[in-house]
Amino acid sequence: MILFASVVLTIVTVQVMPKFSDAPAVVALFFGTASGVLCGIRLGRWLGKSLESRIGLGILLSLIMMVVCVGMSCFGCIASAAFADPP
Repeated sequence: MILFASVVLTIVTVQVMPKFSDAPAVVALFFGTASGVLCGIRLGRWLGKSLESRIGLGILLSLIMMVVCVGMSCFGCIASAAFADPP
């Protein structure tokens, strides 16, 4: 649920905001980063056995998931903007 929340929020922002607004990009960057960190922490806690491995996996997976979530949010922003106002 956390993984796709930023994508859905970005798509909703594109549909609601005016055409030349910077809000969807800011929402994609901010909430994509936040959801990536939360997903990485949850995965690190779930996969790690000891405290040290949970911390290490949490940091590593947070960095990876931040890139994934921001990328998905940017793709959602571009895709919904393309279909929001057809030529």
